[in-house]
Amino acid sequence: MKPLDLADIQGIVLFAYASLPHARYVHVSWPDGSQPSTWLREIQHEVNASTRGVRKVEGRVNVAFTHGGLARLSLAKEELASFPRELQQGMNDELRSHVLGDVDDNAPANWEFGGPSQSPIHALLMLFAKNLEAIGELRSRLVARVTALGGVVAHEDAGELRAPGTEPFGFRDGIVQPHIAGTPRPRDAGDVEVPAGEFLLGYPNSYDELPPSPQGNDGFDIGTNGSYLVYRKLRQDTSGFWRCMLERAHPVGDPSAATKLASAIVGRWPSGAPLVKYPELDPGPGSENEDFSFEDDPDGMKCPLGAHVRRANPRDMLEPSPSKSREAVAHHRLVRRGRPYGPPAKGTPRERAAADGAERGLVFMALNASFRRQFEFIQQTWLNNPKFAGLYDERDPLVASVPGEGGQRYSIPGIPVRKRHAGLPRFVTVRGGGYFFVPGMRALEWLATRSAGD
Repeated sequence: MKPLDLADIQGIVLFAYASLPHARYVHVSWPDGSQPSTWLREIQHEVNASTRGVRKVEGRVNVAFTHGGLARLSLAKEELASFPRELQQGMNDELRSHVLGDVDDNAPANWEFGGPSQSPIHALLMLFAKNLEAIGELRSRLVARVTALGGVVAHEDAGELRAPGTEPFGFRDGIVQPHIAGTPRPRDAGDVEVPAGEFLLGYPNSYDELPPSPQGNDGFDIGTNGSYLVYRKLRQDTSGFWRCMLERAHPVGDPSAATKLASAIVGRWPSGAPLVKYPELDPGPGSENEDFSFEDDPDGMKCPLGAHVRRANPRDMLEPSPSKSREAVAHHRLVRRGRPYGPPAKGTPRERAAADGAERGLVFMALNASFRRQFEFIQQTWLNNPKFAGLYDERDPLVASVPGEGGQRYSIPGIPVRKRHAGLPRFVTVRGGGYFFVPGMRALEWLATRSAGD
């Protein structure tokens, strides 16, 4: 196995910065007359690689670029054309929207940033710090350099990791990440080791092949130790979700029944415990990282076939066999780096169902070596597929976008008959996003010196 060149890999690829709970995601636009190359030359040495620990520092900085941002850094036409088509087109492209299911309310025309008629995003600054004071100082200093050189902050999101690691609907999140082969990050229980080339360019992937890498006209391999980043801001209708659960619970309005229904939709209990191992009651914290299989629940009697956790990671449930399924799933994994935004929703299902007017959701970030084979495949073939696992007209009940009117449908197997929920409203709405390239450290230096001036 080729050892990872930790000094050349940006830290965000290998580390979630869990000890730095506060984050700012600054989307930068470089209009005509601005100086992005000068900016990159100034800040490149503040960008953090994967060699330094994060427990004793106040902050971390990482950076990524859209295809348009790479063009602003004076890359030649042939060099720009060596990047994948998905990055060239961008997430707001009509074809990409078709693949991702970004239609109706989720369509890029309705986004608050990153849409086709809005200021173009050229760079993404990802900032992490231990406390609000430190993140504020880090953000102010780096944004000052952007604006001094003619750049514009086109959009900014704040993310925060909160104990015990729940997302806005109240479920434990960030469980069972792929363990990148060769990474210094400790391997958690249930984590499956995946070849580095699934997330980093320049290393063999799960097909034992090197992923395609963009090239410079001077022979420099731009992609080595780089990765591709998916960024999506997802607004979650927390009050609407829990109102719906209470209204459809049996008996109606019962908090325990509402929690059980919500867990059947997610595929895990709020603690993170998998339904397939604990179908009746939530055992509480401590079971979330347990490894589990769907092999003993082929009909979805414990965990419904269309549950979010099955679609996001089918494990061993796909045809023709459990072993072949695990092999296939290994070709489509993601490393997630997202964080919730907005005030946390707390309390009982009834308390969460009370609308407070606050916007909350998830800044979803994922890293992969292939947009098409990894993120887009999961989105199109598993999450948005109405015929997933032998179903007929159901999509992911939590995050899928259902075209047209009539709402979502969801079936929960049972004896003597299943329970079918029709007309489920949309609980998650895409508010913006983009596709980015995360260069390695040497590639950052190469990009910064592409032109003597802007």
